[in-house]
Amino acid sequence: MSANLIGADPPLPKKSRQLAIDVTEMRDGNYDDAFKIAKDVGIDRIGLFLSWNVLEPSPQKFDGTLLDIAAVYYPPQHVKVDLTLAVVNTNHLDTPSDLHERSFSDPIVIERFKKLINFVFTKLKPEQLASLNIGSEYDKFFGTDQKKWKEFGTFYKSVRDYLKSKWPSVILATETTYEGITGPSREAIKEINKMSDRIGISYYGVQSNADVIDPKKVNDAFDAVCSIYPEKKIYFFQFGYPSSNVLKSSTLKQKEFVEESFLAWDKYADHVELIDYTWLHDHSTESVDKILKIYNFFDPKFREFIATLGLRTYNGQDKPAFVALKKEAKARGW
Repeated sequence: MSANLIGADPPLPKKSRQLAIDVTEMRDGNYDDAFKIAKDVGIDRIGLFLSWNVLEPSPQKFDGTLLDIAAVYYPPQHVKVDLTLAVVNTNHLDTPSDLHERSFSDPIVIERFKKLINFVFTKLKPEQLASLNIGSEYDKFFGTDQKKWKEFGTFYKSVRDYLKSKWPSVILATETTYEGITGPSREAIKEINKMSDRIGISYYGVQSNADVIDPKKVNDAFDAVCSIYPEKKIYFFQFGYPSSNVLKSSTLKQKEFVEESFLAWDKYADHVELIDYTWLHDHSTESVDKILKIYNFFDPKFREFIATLGLRTYNGQDKPAFVALKKEAKARGW
């Protein structure tokens, strides 16, 4: 796919690009108000992250509460849902507990997941989905274990074949990290992604120690992923940059990251189809505590990373990054 000149003036029209923001609530806890703020920016779609063990809290007993809410709430807002079904979430399994000792290639695991998909589509219509994403940053969990990658490949192929036989219009993706796609897991991920309709990626402008990198480096990231996957469109399901000075960042660096990301996106306007910015609001202290507990990782820098990814403060004030996002989006026709 051809690239446009970076830094085009005026900015390139949005064309077929799709913008999303992960909507987190501010202090008042009013989701409607938070969603309206994101909607006013011009978002085209919304991410819905659900773990397998949340939807199936006990063996073959499903809980569709959150799916029911999504099915009613989002269609009148004219946004489609990017549904992530997390079978692995970064560093831990999200399968039902009775399946923890079984490999992903186990026919029992595969058949159980097919039943989960059947359940999902009793709640959501295929046309309500912008995409179905299986797994979240699971390269962190598999590492370089080729056996686990092969087992997951068997699982993913079975899921894809089943999905396409019943709901062929649904776009299928699987999300791995930028570090995985460009690092030691690169070839294993490429094998998996041969079966994907889109390439799902999480990208955060930080080093392995959570300190931020130069915001301009986002241009290099776009160059890298688009060169690795020249024939498939890219979905950034997670995309963000913390503002904490503990991480050698600032609200101005976060703003620059947003500005640079739109310049990079202009360069690959025909290739990068979706960016979903993480998050709309910073989390409360209590919410950060819950997230750290989920990952069972309590490093102080990780706390600062989770706590300051928002484009707005928990109190509902715009950070410079959100002002920049509104400006850049409007300039391109959102």
